[in-house]
Amino acid sequence: MQQLERVHLVQFFLFEAQTLELDATTAIIAPNGAGKSALLDALQIVLLGGDRSRIRFNAQAGGSHRARTIRDYCLGVFRSGDEGRKRRTATTYISLVFRDTDTGEVLTAGIALGASVDEPDHRLHGLYLLPGVALDLADHVEQVKGKELPLAWATFREMALRRCKAAGGAPELHTVAERFVKDLLLRLRASPTASPDINAYRKAFLNALNLQRVEDVDLFVRTLVAEDRPTDIARFRALLESFRQIRDRIEQVRQRIEAAEGVERQYDRIATQAVRAASYRALAAEYARDLGTSNNAG
Repeated sequence: MQQLERVHLVQFFLFEAQTLELDATTAIIAPNGAGKSALLDALQIVLLGGDRSRIRFNAQAGGSHRARTIRDYCLGVFRSGDEGRKRRTATTYISLVFRDTDTGEVLTAGIALGASVDEPDHRLHGLYLLPGVALDLADHVEQVKGKELPLAWATFREMALRRCKAAGGAPELHTVAERFVKDLLLRLRASPTASPDINAYRKAFLNALNLQRVEDVDLFVRTLVAEDRPTDIARFRALLESFRQIRDRIEQVRQRIEAAEGVERQYDRIATQAVRAASYRALAAEYARDLGTSNNAG
């Protein structure tokens, strides 16, 4: 099982540089406005590859149109106006450290973003998967003139390459959400033979963010977890007919095998009789020869 152990947040919302340590029993409990939704949104950004078409910020509140954007989170916008923003520019890192509880193997998955008040949208520097590497908060920042600042993306990328090489692996760097999420699911799958379904994953992930009370487990699974697959009656009937034809063909083959086995048994009996007849003829010939010899001698 894969367990999320650490969440590193650098210049994300009101966090400058902070790590959240998690375990199997961790619960996030805090009053309104403390940042619970921001933490869930940080997880969304990574686990959905920063794909804005899939992300629903503030999902617990219904994902209203007034919810923050990725750019807002990078700049630390907590209310309208210049006074409601924590920073003018940002180099944002969100890194999630997973550990396989069976093997102990680790994986860091994350995203690097950039934003500025002078730009209308955020920038995606890159998405990264670092097998065998458990990044620390110190791997994301540096000290500059007594201040703790985020590493430049190019510097961070070089560090990630070195760390992966030292761990005997190779980093996977992406700029496309779809490819990143697929590779992430392959890395986190329960077994080497499992084939993750990215569409089912996205649906289950977003529905899980609603955190609504479950009254009917069966209904919850069918409507919110299971992938929609309407029954194709025509295809079902065609498959049923194919199975019937295969069944009939199997029965025909079985009957032919039984008939062939009957013929084989008859052949074996005839062959046995032929051997016996030949033996009798040989004995008769020997008897006739011996009888002729006796008569001549008399």
